[in-house]
Amino acid sequence: VPYSFQFIDQSKNTPTKWKWDFGDPSSGVKNTDSIANPKHYYSKTGFYTVKLITYNNFGNDDTTYINFIEIKPRPVINSISNDTVICAGEKVLLNAYASGVGGVNYDWAPVYGLNDTTIINPLASPDTTVNYILKVTDNTVYKCNTFDTVKIQVKNLKLMNRNNDRVICLPDKSVQLQCKGGNKYMWSPTNGLNLVNIASPIANPTKTTLYKATITDTLLNCKLNDTVMVYVSAPPILATAGKDTFFCDGEGVQLQAGGVQNYQYYSEIGLPPYRW
Repeated sequence: VPYSFQFIDQSKNTPTKWKWDFGDPSSGVKNTDSIANPKHYYSKTGFYTVKLITYNNFGNDDTTYINFIEIKPRPVINSISNDTVICAGEKVLLNAYASGVGGVNYDWAPVYGLNDTTIINPLASPDTTVNYILKVTDNTVYKCNTFDTVKIQVKNLKLMNRNNDRVICLPDKSVQLQCKGGNKYMWSPTNGLNLVNIASPIANPTKTTLYKATITDTLLNCKLNDTVMVYVSAPPILATAGKDTFFCDGEGVQLQAGGVQNYQYYSEIGLPPYRW
C-alpha cells in the first residue's frame, strides 16, 4: 500500500452507464465511479469487496465480487543512514533496518563503491558522488517491496597541474600553478612564489623546483598533499663562428667566434684543430 488498481468492464450487451463501488469507504467520494474502466487507489491493507452495476436501454445488471482484492502490507524501512559528505578516499558505513512479513531481503544499488549489496550495512567507498538506492523485499510469495535513498557526496581536492609538470623557458619569467576544492591552501617552498596561501600562485623560480601543495577543506577535515615540478630551462645558446671568407695561398685570416665562453675549432681539410 498504497496500491493503484485498474478496473476494466467486461459486460456484454453494450452498457451505457456504470456505477462502481470499490468497497473502500475510507476513501470517501472516491469510493465510487461512473466510468467504464476506472482506477482506484487503496491506501490500507485488507480485503475489499467490489460491486459493479451496469445500465443500458433495457435495464440494469449488477455483479458483486466478495473479497475480490487483497492488499498486502509493504515492508517498512524503519531507519536508514542520513545523507553524508566524505572526503575522497574515505569510507562510510551505510546502515538500514527494515521489517516485513516473513522477514526481508536487502538490495543496494548501484554496486559501485560497495563491498556488498545484499547486507544491512555495506561499506561504501565511492570516489564520486553517488545516490545509493535501497530496495527491501519481503519473503512472502507476493514479494512486496519498498525503496529509500542515501546520498553520499564525495569532496574532491585536486591539484590541477598533477601529472602535468610545468616548464619555464627563459627568457619567459613565470607559470601559474593551480589547485581547487579546498578552502585553505599552502605551497612550499616559498622560493619563487608570489603567494603561498592561495589556490593559484605565480611561480617564478630561478632554478628547477619541486613545489608541494597542501589543500585543505577545514569544514570536512579533508586534506590532500601533492607535488608539481617546475623546470627552468636555460636560454638557447646563440653561438656564431663569424662570416665565411677566403684568402690567397700563403696568406692568413683572423677567425672570430662569439656567443659562448669556451671554443673548440676543427678543420674539415686536414689542418690541425685550433682551440682556445
